[in-house]
Order: sequence, then structure tokens, then C-alpha cells
Amino acid sequence: MRIQFFQWSRRSLCGPASFSIARSVAGAFLISAATAACLGWDYEGHRLVNQIALASLPTNFPAFARQAETQERIAFLGGEPDRWRNTPDLPLKHVNSPDHYIDLEDLIPHRMAATNLSHFRYDFLAQAAVSRAANQAQLPLIDPVKDLDRTKALIGFLPWTITEYYAKLKSDFSCLSAFEAGGTPEEIANAQQNIAYLMGTMGHFVGDAAQPLHTTKHYNGWVGENPHGYTTNLTFHSWIDGGYLRKVGVQFADRVQVKRVAEL
Repeated sequence: MRIQFFQWSRRSLCGPASFSIARSVAGAFLISAATAACLGWDYEGHRLVNQIALASLPTNFPAFARQAETQERIAFLGGEPDRWRNTPDLPLKHVNSPDHYIDLEDLIPHRMAATNLSHFRYDFLAQAAVSRAANQAQLPLIDPVKDLDRTKALIGFLPWTITEYYAKLKSDFSCLSAFEAGGTPEEIANAQQNIAYLMGTMGHFVGDAAQPLHTTKHYNGWVGENPHGYTTNLTFHSWIDGGYLRKVGVQFADRVQVKRVAEL
């Protein structure tokens, strides 16, 4: 599913001269996700994903991204989208929370197939709304008291979020090229900082996509019929996200065993 969405973005969004660089960034973050897929992702895990991605960039990648201060900023930003979740602000919860997951099992009662979903976020949302109305009897009732942020009916937007960040990254690399050709030092520095911000936050969502609990409705323990006796412990997700990483004591140096992507 994740790869399919990146293929969509490549077919429909390529064109700017910055595509090759942005593709390297996207590829590095996909490599980092695959390399670290056995890990859970709290802040330390998301930071690790971004560090592995940075270590996977080609050696001729723009020098500003290899500076220690920039790499620390990108690593720190791996936790930023989760920090947006630490708020009682319901409008922010409504727009941010579904970006972190896609509950693939929920496509079934909606009678939707992953191969037939729109490439566009809002078209997909409309598809899901139509399907939900037509198949209401197969879907669980939603208690509005437990759905204050109005997200319980959503399947999730994680693949779309990654694709959209990829497009933003391509756009900002194009802007950087323009400023390098005729801008001021301040404009160039600001454009570089914008790219670092997008790299860091995009890495968070790629890390989420590598964590299986972000692709299932069973993200907080098994729900519904449970013939195999899977855990129903509501702390299961948080333990995978952080407890596992701390328990095994994984360090950055232990995980950086990736091949660099091809030179630009």
C-alpha cells in the first residue's frame, strides 16, 4: 500500500527539476522504515528512523542536509506530528490524528478495495462516505460521546499524507534551486530550513507506516471476535511504540546497516 502511493506520486506529480533529489529523500525514508520495521515508534523510535534515513542519503546530496545542526533538527522533528497529538484542541485532533494511520480492515465492510481508491485525499473521503452510507448495517455504531474529534468514522489517511509530503518536498527543492540561482543568502537559508522541516516531519509518517499497528483497527489490542486469543491489553500499542525499544536497548549505531541510494 505504501509503495503503491509513492508510485502514484511519481506518475502524477513528477516534473520539477528537483524530482531526483526529492526521490532520493523519499527513497531514504522508505529504506529507513524497512530497516527499522521491527522497532516501535515513540520519540526515540521516530528519531532513529530519521537518523537512519539521513545516513542512507547519497554522498552528493546537498551539503546543508549533512550539517550536524540540520541533521539534529531533522532527527528532532521525527517526533513533531506526535507532539501535535498531545493537545485537547479538538479541531487539531480532527485534522491530525487520521494522518497517522489507515485501518485496512475497515475497507472490507465499506466494500472498498485498496486497488480502487482515489489517489486524492478528498476524493477518497467522498468514496468512503458514500460506501459508509450504503453499507451502514455492516459497520459498528459510533457513540458521539466517544467521538468528540469526529474521527471514528474515518479509515485513515496515512498513505495520502506521505504522498502529499513528498510533493511538498519536491516543491521546496524547486524553490531552493530558484533562490540559489537568484535569491539572497537569507532566502536560501530559509528555503533550506523549510526542506529540513519537511524531511523531519515526513519521516515521522513513513515511520508510522512501518509500524503494523498503524495499519489496523486492532491498534490498541484485538477488538471483536478473537478466536486466536490475541492480546486485548489497551497498553499494547504504547509498549510496542516505546517499551520494546527500551527493553532491547537498540542504539542508532546498531541499526545503521543500510546501503546508500544511488548517486543523483
